[in-house]
Amino acid sequence: PPLTAYHSWLCGRIAEYIDPAWVALKSSRGIETAAHKLFMRSTAFVADVLVFFPAVFLYCFAMKRQTGWQKSVTAGLILLAPSFILIDHGHFQYNSVSLGLALWAVVGCCHGYELLGSAAFTLALNYKQMELYHALPFFFFLLSKSFRSPFWMLPLRV
Repeated sequence: PPLTAYHSWLCGRIAEYIDPAWVALKSSRGIETAAHKLFMRSTAFVADVLVFFPAVFLYCFAMKRQTGWQKSVTAGLILLAPSFILIDHGHFQYNSVSLGLALWAVVGCCHGYELLGSAAFTLALNYKQMELYHALPFFFFLLSKSFRSPFWMLPLRV
């Protein structure tokens, strides 16, 4: 997907600045140095900090029926899920970036900002095609929103 390609390109440019041997054509194949692994794991963590963590905190602290302690525990449990730590940070899958963008979309749609939610979901879909699993719920949510209004574009806020 295109957004993943831009992310990979950016990580490659940063890697080239740090150590050009990491991204040298043909000779970089199979590099498994400790410094390179640290760089790769840190790119996954930085991506999480920039996209996934804020989305989780916004989602958890926007919940109205929970106390502050419950919101903090919920955020902690989501952020410390073994699947994110082992798969995303261990194998550099960056799945939590697309999940973070999808979570931004959920928060936007739940608070009446359907256009921003749709834009965030489009970014998530352009980051990882795994977001196709979430496409039907988004589609039907927005479709039901349009059926509830006589002027289908008016209730959509930016």
